Amino acid sequence: MREAIETVLLTNPRLENFLFDFSEPYKIVSERFMLANYKFNVGIEHFAALTGRSIASFKRDFMKMFADTPGRWLLNTRLKEAHYQIQKNNKRPSTIFVEVWFESFAHFSNAFKAKYGYSPKTIASYV
Repeated sequence: MREAIETVLLTNPRLENFLFDFSEPYKIVSERFMLANYKFNVGIEHFAALTGRSIASFKRDFMKMFADTPGRWLLNTRLKEAHYQIQKNNKRPSTIFVEVWFESFAHFSNAFKAKYGYSPKTIASYV
């Protein structure tokens, strides 16, 4: 377990504050908070806990602020980031799906195609 945590922290040192913040959570749902943390592979339950809310109140407050569900917002935000990274920064789809926390390339590719109407490999071939 220790070795796994050390490896994760070596890979991404920014996770230290995210993983080891044991302070009392405070009630915040903001675009800034979500944009700073959307790339982390945590569930809605964890986002709710980080903001000091129950899942129901987190979802309700999130909907008021973003006019979308947390799950749909996370998916769309991750896909936008992936699209940007492929198109503007010439990143390979086979690399970027991990960076935006999709569980598999197939899931990423299907979600990307559903949102944009073409596969991530298609846009990468034009870059």
